[in-house]
Amino acid sequence: MFKSLNRQSSVQMSSPHASSINTGEPNASYSKSERNDWTNNPTKHYIVQIGEYGGANPKFFDMYARSTIRKRKLPQENLFGEMVRNYESTIFNSPEKNSLMHLNSLSRLDVVIHGYRNFPIDVRVVNRINDEGKNVKARKGTLIPASVMAEKLVAMGLRQVGVLRLDSCNVGTGEYLYELRYALRALGVNVGYLAAPNGYLGVYHHPLTTLRPVYHWKFWDKHWTVIKGNLSVEFFGTRYTSLFCS
Repeated sequence: MFKSLNRQSSVQMSSPHASSINTGEPNASYSKSERNDWTNNPTKHYIVQIGEYGGANPKFFDMYARSTIRKRKLPQENLFGEMVRNYESTIFNSPEKNSLMHLNSLSRLDVVIHGYRNFPIDVRVVNRINDEGKNVKARKGTLIPASVMAEKLVAMGLRQVGVLRLDSCNVGTGEYLYELRYALRALGVNVGYLAAPNGYLGVYHHPLTTLRPVYHWKFWDKHWTVIKGNLSVEFFGTRYTSLFCS
């Protein structure tokens, strides 16, 4: 899923500051100092790790979360992870039925999970016998359909969120975001924007920015796919505006 920063990449830059929001009132706008959303209030930014096994090296998810804490000052109580069931030493907290109930249109949720060919996947390491009769370790994955992903988030209390970012390698290149939007809407969840990377997502942010790199061979293509949900909300200065999404 993840890539380190030991190679060059091309990354689309954007400012993290939002400046206006559509609240249902004509021409509603706010200065940065008046805003109280995920762009300037880290308590409104959450991370959820999906997958009970955490892949071959569950510590990658902890490294990912610690990088976000350093760059965006998230409180640790905003981190929830399914791998807590099998990896007790993780930085993530155990998800409960009310973990995400406080999110609203001004919140952001990053859902982190391994990706495989445009699909999120829960990976675990198993023992098997190879052709030579030797006991070796192998990886076994379970794909997470959009309907299952939506059910997992709803089970944690999600009812509304301004930005839902699926940090899962290559998932932005397929139809998964559209399927997830439909599945969430069917369960009554309101979302402003859904996003996913179109390549391999870095574990760490770029050293001097709050941006996480995306690596892919088509450097001229978009690094992220962003689609609009059913909430009317704008985060100008970021990629999450109706001007830059489908």
